[in-house]
Amino acid sequence: MLRPDIVYICVVMAFVSLLELLFLLAFIFSKEAPRKKGVLTTFNACLCFLLLSQVGNFLVEIIIYVPATGEFAYIRTVANIFSSTYEYCYLGYSFARGFGLVVEVFPKIAPILLVLFQISPVILYLPVLSSFFATNWPQYKIISSIGQYVSFASAMLVLSVESIVLVSFVRYLGRVMYGITAVDRKFVIVASYGIACIVLGFAAVVFYALFIRFNNDMWFVGVLVNFTFISGIMIAMKLALHEEEVNKKKHISSLGRSMSNIRKTANTSLNGANCL
Repeated sequence: MLRPDIVYICVVMAFVSLLELLFLLAFIFSKEAPRKKGVLTTFNACLCFLLLSQVGNFLVEIIIYVPATGEFAYIRTVANIFSSTYEYCYLGYSFARGFGLVVEVFPKIAPILLVLFQISPVILYLPVLSSFFATNWPQYKIISSIGQYVSFASAMLVLSVESIVLVSFVRYLGRVMYGITAVDRKFVIVASYGIACIVLGFAAVVFYALFIRFNNDMWFVGVLVNFTFISGIMIAMKLALHEEEVNKKKHISSLGRSMSNIRKTANTSLNGANCL
């Protein structure tokens, strides 16, 4: 089925996603590696695999909507592998990003969040199995229908975790605003960018629900486009955190020089006093 509109959007978004990945790799090896900071961190691994999955998602959609490429039997299974990997990497990034704040704001809920994250791979990769079964036993139409709802359920799992993190972010920012909690610039950055990601995540789930309801593929493409915006925000947050770390080190270095000058001045004064 040829859909030029969807193909054009997917080509552009695949190119944008690839640029995001290349920019991220360039940043990691040009800014973090020279400072002897570990490049194989949870954040970096999740972001890189997330972006690879994002590119894969758009390429699969191009294959599906360009008949000349020849759709192969397990194309939907491959698509679900990319989507599930994206969701798992996003969840991993979100967990690594926000768990510390959840522990600080909601210490009793933190263990629940940890359990949800630990069981998430089983739920997130169920759509891969359902699409595999639907391909091998196409006569059972119910399997395909179940697959869509399983995908929706996996998205809801991600949003359940994100909702806990979102409330933690909002509550933390409220505490900072009213002076109840000391300002930690890194937490403020994480909370601000995190809220933007979660809002787009909710929008993506709404788009997917509309895709299931109306069976209009453009809604599903809307989900993937939202993914691209989310990954862009995640990269922007990484840059902001890096900038904050650099500024903090400069500030500490400046304070060190000031203290050194004060000590030198004090020593000079003492030496002068000793000459009297």
